[in-house]
Amino acid sequence: MVGPDDFDRAGNLGLLLVDGVLAREVTVGEYTCAELLGPGDILQPWLRIGPEQSVATEVDWHAVEAVKLAILEREFTRRVAPWPEIPAAIARRLMQRTHWLGFHLAVCGLRRVDERVLLVLWHFADRWGTMTPQGSVSTSGSPTRCSPR
Repeated sequence: MVGPDDFDRAGNLGLLLVDGVLAREVTVGEYTCAELLGPGDILQPWLRIGPEQSVATEVDWHAVEAVKLAILEREFTRRVAPWPEIPAAIARRLMQRTHWLGFHLAVCGLRRVDERVLLVLWHFADRWGTMTPQGSVSTSGSPTRCSPR
């Protein structure tokens, strides 16, 4: 098992989710919201909002299905330094994740549940599906295969 102390936080880019699905649940007070992460997402599960923050939060991670992760540690960072396109692609993935979180915040503001579900399913299809003549098909490791907890 890999834990937070196994990483050099100063030189580590994080973990690349290669395969599978993770759920990141954030709880504020009595309200919990989940973010699904799939192939291509970059994460740093050891990051926490510090105790100096005025609003307490709790973060839990759950493997929805078996995952495969690549560790993007200091040695990786050093080795890819001659190719700035690689860290730039990682930075783009991180920024995409912030945009997707903004999308989900906007969707949460919609009044109708059916509209929220439809938009989120389209979002998952765009991210993890494959377009075929029959339509969007869920691929292995796709959160569209998840069942609610």
